[in-house]
Parts: sequence; structure tokens; C-alpha cells
Amino acid sequence: MDPRELIVGVLQALQKRGAPLTKIMIHKFMYYLDVMGVRAGFHFEPYTYGPFSFDLARTLNTMVFWDELQLQESKNAYEIQDVSKYPPLERTIGTRIDEHLKTFHEIAGSFGFEDLECAGTTLYCSESLASQGASISARKVEKEFKAWKGEKYPTEKIRKTFERLKPHLPFS
Repeated sequence: MDPRELIVGVLQALQKRGAPLTKIMIHKFMYYLDVMGVRAGFHFEPYTYGPFSFDLARTLNTMVFWDELQLQESKNAYEIQDVSKYPPLERTIGTRIDEHLKTFHEIAGSFGFEDLECAGTTLYCSESLASQGASISARKVEKEFKAWKGEKYPTEKIRKTFERLKPHLPFS
């Protein structure tokens, strides 16, 4: 599948649920989908506001160039334009995206910038610990999180986000 087909399906699911089509929403949710096994092939790495994909950013920019999306600079958000050339996602993939979006919203607590950053960073720290063969706990995730973000987020917010995330981790 062309990664743009998945992006279009994700954007349409976000729009249907009333989620903002902001850069942070797209990056954090696409990362969440990747971890949950719905992969578009983008590489994510630690960045200023949590996991970020330069590949995804380039693809979104290309879609803006071809008038498939429009970037609303003032809102740092996208608007879907002409995506008619992309076929609808298979029903099973669309259903998985919808289910994962509902869960991701519950984990983050809201679609607000800080909640999305916290959820994405908590997930990235959890995945990082798992890839190192370490056990995953609230304390370890918090330590990783604070090493990356410093004191930007209170310990209690990180721990609550982790507790909502933990039952959904495909590793642990």
C-alpha cells in the first residue's frame, strides 16, 4: 500500500471523529499506529515535541504540493483537498484505525497539544525500554521521559498517561 493511502485514511478518520488535523496529531497518531502494527513505513525518532518522522513530514509536504492537502499555517493544521485518486482503505484497516483512534484518545486524555506530546513521548519511552530488553514500569518510563523532556511535564501526568497506555502496549 502506498503510504499516502494510509495517511488519507487516517486524516479522514481524524476528521470524522472531530480530531484536529494538526501536525502533532498526525505524527503522534501515525506513530501510535506504527507501534500497534498498522505501518506505513515511516521512521520515527525523538524530537522536540516527542516522536517525529521526517519521512512523514516530507510526504505531507508533497501532498500539499500536489494540492491533495492544504496547510493552514496559522493553525499548523492540514485541510483535505483532492484525495480522490486514493482508493478507500480496506474495511479491516479502516476499522482498526477507528478503534486505535478511540484508544489513543483515551490514552492521551484529549487531542490537545500537550496531551498528544505527553502520550507520544510516553509511548516512545516505553518502546525504547522494550527494545533494550528492559522491563517497562511507570518509574522507568518516567525516568526516560524526564531525561528527554526535563521537568516540562509533572510526574503525575506522565504516570497517569503511562497507566492508560500500559494495557495497550504490544510489548511489556
